[in-house]
Amino acid sequence: SGRTLRPELFQGLERWSQLSGMPGGVLVHAGSQRQERSNGISVLPWNATGEALDTRTAN
Repeated sequence: SGRTLRPELFQGLERWSQLSGMPGGVLVHAGSQRQERSNGISVLPWNATGEALDTRTAN
């Protein structure tokens, strides 16, 4: 389910971070949890997607 934050959900973002040299990323999921992970990835609920886009494009 998209509500469970399993480690394999982060693999693609972690790999992209390694390849691009750009830390972090945003994982959007179906749950209601927000997290800042130790690997620099922000976890947002689906209904906060606009926030992530506003924040990422403002920089």
